[in-house]
Amino acid sequence: MNKYFWILIILILLVSVVLIFIGFSTKVVENNIPEVSLTDISSNLNPPNFIKTGNIVSTGANGWKLAYEEPGKPALTALLVFNFSSKCMEDKIVFDCSLKKFENGTRVAINGYQESEGGVVNIYNLTIKK
Repeated sequence: MNKYFWILIILILLVSVVLIFIGFSTKVVENNIPEVSLTDISSNLNPPNFIKTGNIVSTGANGWKLAYEEPGKPALTALLVFNFSSKCMEDKIVFDCSLKKFENGTRVAINGYQESEGGVVNIYNLTIKK
């Protein structure tokens, strides 16, 4: 056989031995990533920019809106949108907002995301006040 063939075989063997040695000598680093829900991610990336207390009022077919006040601005409203990550709470019990039949005028505290002034509010959490 050709002498270059044997040189190539020896080089391949040496490289293999080096790679095997490197593979066994590397330290395995554990990456303990905690489980995080989609709600946690959205709350960390986009903290709620709409934090208000007011009364929830039915808009009929359009769903619910929040009637609230700010200093010098009485009778403000915001259309509320509930999604799969919205959380509602009453008496320290968390429940799916879509399962709740709210009463007109119920006092609530809302944390949510409003993309533009006067725009709809995507509900992060809603707490019914007593």
